[in-house]
Amino acid sequence: MPEDTLAQNFINSNFTETVAGNAMKMSSCVNSNGTMNFTTVKNYVNTATQAGLSVYGHTLAWHSQQANGWLRKLIADKPSPDGGEEYVVIASKDYRTQQSVGWKASETEYAYQLTFDATNGLKSDWDQNKKLKSLINWIKKWEADGVTKIDGIGTQMHISYYENSGTQTSKKNAITMMFKLMAATGRYVRVSELDMGYVDSRGNNVATANMTETQHKRMADFYEWIIKEYFRLVPPAQQWGICQWCPTDSPANSGWRANTPVGIWDLNYYRKHVYAGFVRGLGGVLNGIEGVAADAAASTLHSIYTLSGTRLPATSLGELPRGIYIVDGRKVAK
Repeated sequence: MPEDTLAQNFINSNFTETVAGNAMKMSSCVNSNGTMNFTTVKNYVNTATQAGLSVYGHTLAWHSQQANGWLRKLIADKPSPDGGEEYVVIASKDYRTQQSVGWKASETEYAYQLTFDATNGLKSDWDQNKKLKSLINWIKKWEADGVTKIDGIGTQMHISYYENSGTQTSKKNAITMMFKLMAATGRYVRVSELDMGYVDSRGNNVATANMTETQHKRMADFYEWIIKEYFRLVPPAQQWGICQWCPTDSPANSGWRANTPVGIWDLNYYRKHVYAGFVRGLGGVLNGIEGVAADAAASTLHSIYTLSGTRLPATSLGELPRGIYIVDGRKVAK
């Protein structure tokens, strides 16, 4: 959680819920010798609570960031299962009671919602939804014992907009099929991670600084389409939310999609076109002149846009002619 005032104000004015990413992965909670330390989780939860945000737990078991040595010792004397499959050991702790527990789908006292991430937008087989189809079959096997219960399926959508029309159509078709397959399970459906990059017509990722306004608008339209597909294809009773994984663009030195326009704000906390796409997808309306506020000065911490979405260099309405502008997301008349 950020500590500077600008970042905190940015979060508090735009969000009501935060998702614990790395803070709840095994490497943040379990030491190399298997001892558990939930200090990081507690600090995260306390900071969010003080800010008035609810917390959505992300994941306790991951394909990496694990105490591998300790996990291997737990199964060292166990015979290999038939079919050459590996054991999966998941350790958890209820930070409310400080009691260590083994996380199992049947232990609903602790497993309020057990969700498996089914897809990942960067995997080569994503267009065919192979991993999702496989997971759906595994869920049927796991629940065949009459005890195990899987409540939901999540999708990690680390995707890109593709200028190549054929590729873009293929990606959209895959997303539509993914939501249909997930909805057909009857379980909760959550977009557990969503962010987007941009790939040009030559197949190259476009760096944030090289993005054009037209490209930003294409990304905004894609966000809008994805969110509307989620609401169109997933029944309301199964809708379990959408998590925007990167609030701001990724800096050049980031370990995650570095120098990529993955945020809905830029690194200076200015709203981008994709913010508007997100709002449209959620059913919001950004055009029209209802709710126009009185003349007001714009702080240098905020941005001023025309109604068409063009960002202006001015830092105060006093520098602009009479008209209607968008200041910090609100329509303002001068």
